[in-house]
Amino acid sequence: MDDDDEKLLADMKKQGYCYFSNTKNLSEEEAKAIADGYTPQKIEGDDVGTPGSAEGSGASAWNAAGTTVEERDYTSWATKYLKDLLPGVEPDGDGDSSISIKSVETCDGLANICVIKGQARPHVDLHLALDWEAQNDGKTHKGKLQVPEVTIEAVRDGSLEIQRSYKKALAGEQKEAVDKLLAALETVLLAKLADFLDDFNLKC
Repeated sequence: MDDDDEKLLADMKKQGYCYFSNTKNLSEEEAKAIADGYTPQKIEGDDVGTPGSAEGSGASAWNAAGTTVEERDYTSWATKYLKDLLPGVEPDGDGDSSISIKSVETCDGLANICVIKGQARPHVDLHLALDWEAQNDGKTHKGKLQVPEVTIEAVRDGSLEIQRSYKKALAGEQKEAVDKLLAALETVLLAKLADFLDDFNLKC
């Protein structure tokens, strides 16, 4: 080491590696100014953490420049929305036959909005298990509809996978009739999920 290196090393040993160790040499006003700069400050006004307040970018007020990736979780909102929306959903009646969703047994997964470079990007990946009940030819039939992946892409392009199951096995004309009712119910379900996504996009 040359003389300058030795002098720098001696100074580091004396003051330590931390910048703030040197505050003992500052005036009271200077030390307070530095400390205040690293103390969380309350943000006043209506824009505190308000989604979409940064000129419609979808970012919160504190992230108006869009320089920070921001994620907002809407899973609880989506779960409540679907549990309120889907029970009672049914296609138009067909004589003495009918079918409807009785309840939402399962609704879990993820629904969030990420703000990246000032652009809000909604993301949904939910799993649904729905109880259905059908009336046909004076008989009651029950079962479940499983929707393993409710995603924006699958709903928009109509590629949503829906799995059917029956509480009791059906055969012949009875199964054919109930399957026809289920197909109609699945079409209405897809439309309702599209409505859900429309409302979710409004949060961007």
